[in-house]
Amino acid sequence: MSNDIYVVGLTGPTGAGKSTAASILSRHGIKIIDADKAARDITAPGCYALAELSRAFGSDIIRADGTLDRSLLASRAFSDEKRQRLLNDITHPFITMSIRRAVKALSDAGEKIAVIDAPLLFESGVDIICDKTIAVISEPGLRLGRIISRDRLDESAARQRMSVQRESDYYSALADIVIENNGSLSELEELVGQAEQEIRRAADEARR
Repeated sequence: MSNDIYVVGLTGPTGAGKSTAASILSRHGIKIIDADKAARDITAPGCYALAELSRAFGSDIIRADGTLDRSLLASRAFSDEKRQRLLNDITHPFITMSIRRAVKALSDAGEKIAVIDAPLLFESGVDIICDKTIAVISEPGLRLGRIISRDRLDESAARQRMSVQRESDYYSALADIVIENNGSLSELEELVGQAEQEIRRAADEARR
C-alpha cells in the first residue's frame, strides 16, 4: 500500500485460530488492526451504517439506547447466504474506509508493519491494500469444537455459523502464506513465528 508501511492481511474461517495468530504477532511487537473493532466502530449510535442496517434487518436491531443489538443482527444476518451478503454489502465499504485510516495513522506514527485481522479479507476487497496475505485454516472438526467452546453455542448453532463461510480451499488458493492450525498452541506459535520472519524479510526488502 505504501513504501512507508508494509501491510499484511490475516484471515481465515471462524474457529481456525486467526485471532490467536494475531495475538501472537501482537506480542512480538507487530501492530494489529482489528476489522471486527472497525465494524463495531462504524455501527456506533448515530452512525450512517447503523441506519442502513436497521432498514435492511429491522428497526428492532437498534435498542432503546441507540446501540446495536449484535446478537439479534447476527441471528438474522447469518441465517442464510443471501442475508449475509446483504450485511457485507452494507458494512464493507465503511469498514474499509476505517481500516485505511488506521493504516495511515500507523504509518504516520512510524510503524513499519501493520497486520489487518479481517475475517472477510478477500470477500470485502481489503486484500487490495495488502502487500502480503496470510490465511489460518484448520480441520472442520477442530473448528467446530473451538466455536462451541469460545462462543458458548450448541452444536447446531455452531454448524450453522460454519455453513455460511468459505471452505479452507478458498483461503488456501488466495493467500500468500497458509498456516494449518491442526495441532497444539505451541505448534501454532512456531508456525506464526515462521510467517513473521517471512513478513519481516519482505518488509525490509520493500524498503530498499
